[in-house]
Amino acid sequence: MPAQAELFAYEGFDYDSGVPLEDAAGGEGWKGKWSKGVYKNGISPDAPQFTVEAESLTPPPGYEAEVTGGHIKSSEKYQDAVRELDAESLIDLGDNQTRYLSFLTKTTSLGKFSHAAVLLFDETGGSEDYHVLSVGIGRNQPGLWLVEGSGEPKDSEGKVEANKPILIVLKISAKSTGQDQVEAAFWDEDAELEGEPTSWPVKLELSSKATINRMMFKAGASASSFDEIRLGQSWNDVVE
Repeated sequence: MPAQAELFAYEGFDYDSGVPLEDAAGGEGWKGKWSKGVYKNGISPDAPQFTVEAESLTPPPGYEAEVTGGHIKSSEKYQDAVRELDAESLIDLGDNQTRYLSFLTKTTSLGKFSHAAVLLFDETGGSEDYHVLSVGIGRNQPGLWLVEGSGEPKDSEGKVEANKPILIVLKISAKSTGQDQVEAAFWDEDAELEGEPTSWPVKLELSSKATINRMMFKAGASASSFDEIRLGQSWNDVVE
């Protein structure tokens, strides 16, 4: 884990280049190994999934967190990779706590079926249809989107461009009573980070009080990449 950060979980994909992500078990704050997720759209369970690429994705200017390892890239369309969080990294939406999640992503195309997303699950979610919360780019949305479960997306202003690395930061403000608030923002190579946003471009009221214990990285109908997964308690933890 990068020395300067106080993180619940971190994954920089510091593995040998060219190998499948499946069964890799590096990083910190995770339980078990990376595994293949669900399979839809006629994709075989035996199809190759995410593989490790040698170089890290390039973060936007102003991103000061230490970058390590390489990144992962989907080798076929419609691919997933999933991993459980350890007991210290769980996100309890029924408690009074704040969590920040940041990651880098890139996709070669943006359209109805082309997207790159992170899905957050609780222990009851057996497939992508039962996730608690998702955040991503593509899927006919011009900017960044947030979705609770299988609901309608909340979309940000601004346009995401294909083939550009994007930094996404998600802020989850959980409460023991009342609705939780989820906020998200994105930056590309043309937008410099200048501290935590005073007004986040996309917001969602979250009704779930689940405990999030898993993350899934999902590629749609285009090659998608992910890198530098950070889960922390503050903005500084995940970008500085």
